[in-house]
Amino acid sequence: ISSDLNSLEVELFGEAIEAASPRESEGRIMADACDVDEKRFARRLASRLGVGWSSWQIVARHGMDADDRVAGAASILAKIERDAEVARLESGLGIRLGSGYPSDRITRQAVRELVSGGLPHDCLRWSWSTVSDAWQEFHEGPVPVRSADEAATVQSSLDEWSAHEA
Repeated sequence: ISSDLNSLEVELFGEAIEAASPRESEGRIMADACDVDEKRFARRLASRLGVGWSSWQIVARHGMDADDRVAGAASILAKIERDAEVARLESGLGIRLGSGYPSDRITRQAVRELVSGGLPHDCLRWSWSTVSDAWQEFHEGPVPVRSADEAATVQSSLDEWSAHEA
């Protein structure tokens, strides 16, 4: 799995669809596009799902969670899970993380704390511009590139979220 956020989101959408959708010959998938380009998101999702889903129509739009009840319910469940994961991270790290969005002062302060050591903390997305900006406050040069073989806390499947609950 690629480590860029868009690829990870496509992978997780695909896993969720495969786990939740009945095995029928055709249907419609309504997805809240996680890419600035809605059509590209739909194409990538179709590619991820593969030929077994080729008779399904994939409709990907920004704000789909406001237009479609199932997408809206999925969005609510995702937010609940995200908030729980942020709370687990806060508990484990012993610091407040805020909302996790770059506009949040508490989040920016947490990121500064998490990049002040020799490497950015594993829980951070090292390629995030907020991490890069904070990194520059403490270090000369760019944020190091996380190596593929390095042990890191990166969600790469839905099963990893479930493992947190066990």
